[in-house]
Amino acid sequence: MFSEDKFPVASEGMGLCTATFRITHKFTISGRSFRLIDSPGFYTASLSTSDIMKKLITCLLQFRDSKGAPNLSGILYLHPEGSEIGDGGLKRTIEALRHLVGDPWLRSVTIAVTGEGTTAGSDAAALQESTSPFYSLYYGGAKILPLSFELPRIQEILLGIEPSSSQPRFFSKTSWNLRGRFVDGL
Repeated sequence: MFSEDKFPVASEGMGLCTATFRITHKFTISGRSFRLIDSPGFYTASLSTSDIMKKLITCLLQFRDSKGAPNLSGILYLHPEGSEIGDGGLKRTIEALRHLVGDPWLRSVTIAVTGEGTTAGSDAAALQESTSPFYSLYYGGAKILPLSFELPRIQEILLGIEPSSSQPRFFSKTSWNLRGRFVDGL
């Protein structure tokens, strides 16, 4: 997005394509600096959901423990419009995410329903219903919004993530053992 770097992808085009975790170079929108961490999506053939969660935590802990690391300000969870939400696995994944960040930090989570179709708004509304796997996040303060892949809308969503002085729950509950390369405390 911001460089000519060629990263491995699981597939080309729209849909799940990121194969490894990567951190973007710093960029600025309206005077605010951002860095994004792109991760593989859940429910891919290449990694299990638990493997993705472990790799996410490991990536964030390494970043947290590096010298001069910026605060993690939010999580932008991309949910493709039209995706099935009745799956019990999705509910477990969302509850695991909620447990990792902690209820006080849920206001820093944004679920963006992605797509170009006219149903993105109605899909976002469906994710806010009490029967949705995303409801506990929404009820706890997470935002659920439609997101088309147009630059002004992407910038608007990113600017809506407020800089946070607090950190997600797992930052204080875990430690990283560089030699043993494991995470302890979850």
